[in-house]
Amino acid sequence: MPRPMSVPASFADATMTPRTRVIKRLARVTILGLAAAALSACAVGNARRPVAETPAPISGPVDRLGRPLDDGTLQVGLLLPLSGSSAETGRAMQRAAEMAVFDAGVPNVQPGGDPMEFPDIPVFDAGGPNVQLITRDAGEAGPSAGTAASQVIAEGADIILGPLFSPSIPAVAAAASQAGLNVISFSTDTSRTVGNSNVFLFSFLPEQHVRRIIEYASSRGLKRIAVVAPATAYGNVITSAAQSAAGQFGAQIVTTQMFDQSMSNPQDIVSAIRASQPDAILVAAINQSLNVLAPAISSTGLTAQMLGTGQWDDPNRSAQASLVGSWYAAPDPFASARQTFDQSYLASFGSRPPRLATLAYDATRLAIALATQRGGVGSPFSAASLEDASGFSGIDGIFRFGPDRLVQRGLAVMEIQADGSVRVIDPAASSFSGAIF
Repeated sequence: MPRPMSVPASFADATMTPRTRVIKRLARVTILGLAAAALSACAVGNARRPVAETPAPISGPVDRLGRPLDDGTLQVGLLLPLSGSSAETGRAMQRAAEMAVFDAGVPNVQPGGDPMEFPDIPVFDAGGPNVQLITRDAGEAGPSAGTAASQVIAEGADIILGPLFSPSIPAVAAAASQAGLNVISFSTDTSRTVGNSNVFLFSFLPEQHVRRIIEYASSRGLKRIAVVAPATAYGNVITSAAQSAAGQFGAQIVTTQMFDQSMSNPQDIVSAIRASQPDAILVAAINQSLNVLAPAISSTGLTAQMLGTGQWDDPNRSAQASLVGSWYAAPDPFASARQTFDQSYLASFGSRPPRLATLAYDATRLAIALATQRGGVGSPFSAASLEDASGFSGIDGIFRFGPDRLVQRGLAVMEIQADGSVRVIDPAASSFSGAIF
């Protein structure tokens, strides 16, 4: 009988590897290598230049680009915004991916359909994978990302992680498709998988956060739900997801109010909400918009439960009194793996990781796990392998890719406390069996 799964302690153990010792070891190897190279250069300087040898022909099967199908090294193409306004986020995700390589080892599949765990077996142990990250700047636009994709493919990438921004996906998908590669993107734009059958979205999808919080609210008898969202593409995603979830869980969207970024007249929105007599109010807002809307709604005296979106899963979220008692859905922030990752990143780089850093870590560990566990059995990065129904377990809990190539996650429900902290009021699923996704 399969044992129940939770966020694995193995991830926590993995991130507790003394990284300083590993870095020192790598530095020592590098220094020795440089010394050897210097001695070699001196010898060459006093000797006759050797005649260049003709490269040996490649033996064995090759891919459509003429590269050997199995060269013994997993090469992961990593496309991130390393320049422009999002460079800081891109660099943090790069560091997280590098942490994953340091922490990775031979994965293990639990029997009985449980998610695959990635236990702590150092990458230097015999039997561990040889992993090379090929990182390139994808910028913030499509052309530069397409060029970056072509570069990592030419250098032997077996799979591509990234890009972060949806406008870059078509160019990356096209280059990867020509090379027969799949792409695991960090974008939240679900429309980008349409027409790009080689693109899998590995992100925090707002549709799933909305679905989870409406499911929970409905289970608590809160059936009349008002929705407040920005008049943007993101807002359209939220309102559509809310309608769909309400229909699925027997709730009703009693009013939908869209606001512009200037928040010119929140009282009109508040009046419309009050007139609809909701049991709960889903507010898809952050930063200044949330700072205006939440107090305005609270001041009406409505007893409706305030609900939030996954955007609230941020330590910089507003701690104002009007949000106390609000609920939102997100990966469990208290999972031991998440806590240890945050602490390890802080110890290694002197700053706390941005929320998206765990995506780069888990995606890299997934690539290593698939390459090691399923090497020699078909393609480790085929659609069939990536869409394993049993799923995987990482820093942000269980996840898997559905047939639509969108990630599915186990999400917890959080409640905001008086000091701005949160507590889990409904835990995340620990297994995909029996859960509705």
